[in-house]
Amino acid sequence: MREINFIPELFAIPWFLTMFSHVFPLHKIIHLWDKLLLGDSSYPFFIGKVLFIGISILEQLKTTLLSSCFNDCILLFSDLPDIVMETCVIESRKMYLSTPKSITFRKYAKQLNNNEPDEFEINDIELNDLQNERCPRISANDLIELNNKKPGEVMVIDIRSHLDFNRAHLRDSINIPFTSISLSDIRLDALGVPDLEMVLANRNVVVVNNLHESAILFAHFLLDCGIKKVCILHSGFNILHSFVPNVLETS
Repeated sequence: MREINFIPELFAIPWFLTMFSHVFPLHKIIHLWDKLLLGDSSYPFFIGKVLFIGISILEQLKTTLLSSCFNDCILLFSDLPDIVMETCVIESRKMYLSTPKSITFRKYAKQLNNNEPDEFEINDIELNDLQNERCPRISANDLIELNNKKPGEVMVIDIRSHLDFNRAHLRDSINIPFTSISLSDIRLDALGVPDLEMVLANRNVVVVNNLHESAILFAHFLLDCGIKKVCILHSGFNILHSFVPNVLETS
């Protein structure tokens, strides 16, 4: 969709402005609203759940969308095929529960809640940056919590040099120095890590580096290789040095 320039602004704005009543008939929208209003009453989290509903709609249309040109997509969204509402609700909830909260971060949410900025959270991303990046950012707080409490759900790919990696790194992270990577071939086996696709499957994949542009390039490379749930550590590896107790290991 990005390659054919069929951007979300062309179809998703009415979804969110009307809470999907623009898309679904009344007997379906009541079921959807009932599910949305249950659970966390926090406004930012409510908006996050709405976003996942939109993603679950796209997921049901994925096969058709990937084989469609721009004009076909316009026609498809002007008259959507029947969406299985129960599947939409179930899948969106799974995504909502499994996605680190910082990935659905909203810049002004903390100000609305009168909270002080946290250097380990995400509080300084501009809209232009978000629009130019295909992968979301994860906060240091979320990464550390996942790495400590749910290590099976996250895989960190550290693309700093071998020397920097040996000085300090997160437990169980994989080191693939960016300087040794050729991104011309979209092949995971070119990275020299055995069974990398299997290692990354069904996990939150976090790309870590101190040069954000390099992290973006590598994250986009993983997407092009078919890896899902890829994100980038916000503020880079150095932010992890500030954590107490120390969360880093040395080789």
